[in-house]
Amino acid sequence: MNKLILIIIASFFVSCSSVVKLQGGTIKDTLELAVPKMKLCYENLLNSNESLKYSFKAQIHVNDLGFVTKVDVDNIKLDKSLLSCIRVSIFELRFPSPKSKKGLIITQPFNLFPKK
Repeated sequence: MNKLILIIIASFFVSCSSVVKLQGGTIKDTLELAVPKMKLCYENLLNSNESLKYSFKAQIHVNDLGFVTKVDVDNIKLDKSLLSCIRVSIFELRFPSPKSKKGLIITQPFNLFPKK
């Protein structure tokens, strides 16, 4: 079976009305917790097509308690089963609570491609 390369770009974009400070931990650390499950999602899809590549941005809405409330993905060509699996992986995350009580929106790019 082909190996997978999943790149979570170290830079991420957070949009909210003020500077976001988290109570312990980082956004990057939290997102990396979803990588093993995302890899499994993608590897399952590679069994049917070993050359599939996807690039997409996920917009992750996080409430003031650190729970993911919504996940939007910008790539409409993304396989539906993969999209569903990735969304579940992200929804299972718990981010550190923002110090502001407004929550936050994280825009995170992802690149999925088989390792050669």
